[in-house]
Amino acid sequence: MSGASGVGAPPEALALANGFAGVDDVALAVMMLQLESLDSDIAGRIKKMQALNEVRKAYSDRIAEYRKTIGGKTGSEEINDVPPELSQSLDYGPDLETGKAYTIYSDEFIDSGDHSVMAASTLQAELDRLQGELDKLNGDAEIEMMLLNRTVKQRESVLTLTTNVLSSSHQAQMAIISNIGK
Repeated sequence: MSGASGVGAPPEALALANGFAGVDDVALAVMMLQLESLDSDIAGRIKKMQALNEVRKAYSDRIAEYRKTIGGKTGSEEINDVPPELSQSLDYGPDLETGKAYTIYSDEFIDSGDHSVMAASTLQAELDRLQGELDKLNGDAEIEMMLLNRTVKQRESVLTLTTNVLSSSHQAQMAIISNIGK
């Protein structure tokens, strides 16, 4: 290579000197875009998992309140002093923006009579309904966790591929540089 003009230098060396490595740059840019997309997907899935976990906790807490109130009573046995919040049917939903749970209040009461005195079977029916909702959420959370794991593995694959492309590009550049002086 004679001076800064690059006269007599191989085309690969001129391309390197001008900051252009060709296909490797395009491949790297595509991989970086994939990583950015996967990172965004992972962040969204994590937020969804947080929201699902908050909803699951809300259902679990509500179920625990019913179990405590029911105690060992069954069937038509009356339970006195039922807390007012347990007489109203409610559900919970995930807020995907905040990762928190929100309460869905219903105008329905689980018993049409005096809400402070209820049959154990009435409270047990509501407890069973809530347990069914919790079971569905547990299934949803398992599926979401599998999707999150799959996305993380995809990201790892893209990172490995990116590292391999960069490594082979670096090795090729070093080979070109070492051949320039020969």
